[in-house]
Amino acid sequence: MISLSNHLFRIGTGQAQQIISNKISISEKEIIENRLIDPFLKININQIIKGKKWENIESEHKKKFNELSVFINALKIHEINYINLKGLAMLNYYPSFIPRQSNDFDFLIENISDFWKCHEILITLGYSFKYNPMLTKKNNEVLGITKYYKKIDEQTSIKIEININSFIISELCWFNDEDLWSNIVEFKFQSLNLRIPSDEMNIIILVIEASDRPQFFVRDIVDFFYLYNNKNINEQYIINKLNDKYLISVFNNLKSSYLSILSGENTLIGNKTRKKRELIHVFPSIVRENNKVTVAYMRYLKLAAEKYLYQKGRYKPLKYLDLFMSPKSRFKNGVVTHFIQLFDNKMKFKWIRYKKYHILTTPIGIFLATNFAILDEDEEEEIKDYICIHLIR
Repeated sequence: MISLSNHLFRIGTGQAQQIISNKISISEKEIIENRLIDPFLKININQIIKGKKWENIESEHKKKFNELSVFINALKIHEINYINLKGLAMLNYYPSFIPRQSNDFDFLIENISDFWKCHEILITLGYSFKYNPMLTKKNNEVLGITKYYKKIDEQTSIKIEININSFIISELCWFNDEDLWSNIVEFKFQSLNLRIPSDEMNIIILVIEASDRPQFFVRDIVDFFYLYNNKNINEQYIINKLNDKYLISVFNNLKSSYLSILSGENTLIGNKTRKKRELIHVFPSIVRENNKVTVAYMRYLKLAAEKYLYQKGRYKPLKYLDLFMSPKSRFKNGVVTHFIQLFDNKMKFKWIRYKKYHILTTPIGIFLATNFAILDEDEEEEIKDYICIHLIR
C-alpha cells in the first residue's frame, strides 16, 4: 500500500492521473502543512484552499512576477550584486507544468553597502518592512535578514526576504561561500531574469532551510528530488562545504527520505537529529569562537528567558534583560540582534547610547537595538523625543 507521504509526493511532482484514479483522500490540513497548495489546486481545479482556487493563485503569480521583474531590473540598473534563493531558484528545476508553493521570494545581497541601496529601491517601489531587520557583525562584516511586503491589489500581496552577506542557519551561525558567487547560473523564467546558485549550492541552501524543522515538509523532498534526481551531484563537495556534523546529518536524512519515498516506503525518514541541534551544531560553533564565554552567556540567558518568561506570557520582564545583555554587545559579538525602526532619516552608521537604550543610526534610518523587540509606547515616545532634539533637529 502506498503511504500518505508518497501520495503527497506525487501531488508535489504533478502525477495527477495516478492520484485521481486511486481516489486518494488527503486532508486540507496535510496539503497546507506540507506546502503543497499550488500543485494540489492545479490538479484539482475546482477545489478551494484558504478561499482560493488554482485560477486565483495563477493570477496572483503573474502579478507577483511582474513586481519582481521591476525590482530585479532596478537591482541591475544600480549594479547591486544578488542571488535568487529557494523558491525562485527552484524555477530552474521544476517542470513548467508543475507549480511550487512559495510564500515569499528570497534574495541574497552581497554586502551591507548594497543592502542600503536595495532598501531604497524597495521603499521607492512601494514596499514596507514586513519585519524589522535582524543584524549582527562577524569578521568585521555586517550580516542580517529582513523581509518586505507590498500590497499589489485587494487580493494580492508580495513578500520579499532579503539576506545580507550570508544565509542564516541559526542565531549564531551563517553560511556564505565564494562559490555561491563564482558559480552563478543565469536563466530567464517568464519575465524574470534570475541568478541562482549551482546545483550543489542549491542543495546546501535546502539543507540549511530544512535544518530547523522537526519534520521535513513533503515539499522539501520534492525540492530534493528535482535538485538531485538524474544529476551528477558531487556529494563530497556538499559535505565539505557544510562542514558541520548536524547539517551533514540533515543532508543524509533528506536523501534517505527521498530514497524512501521513491521506493514506496510508508513514512518520511524525517529530521532524526533535530533534538540534538543545540548539542551538535550550536554549542560547537560557540566553542570555536574567540569570544566563546560572552557568546555562550548571551545565547543561553536569552534561551532561558524565552523558555521561562516569554512562553508563559510574561513579556514585560523580558525587556529588562537588555540591562544584563546589551543589544549592542550582542551585535558586536556575532549574535543576532533585533532592530526597531524609529525614523527613516539617513545618517552614518553609528551607535549612540541614551540612558539604557542603544540606538543605531544608518543610511536607511534610525533604529533601536533590542533583544526581544519589546517597547512600551511611553518608552518609544521618550526615545523619539531624544532623537528629534539631539540627532535630527
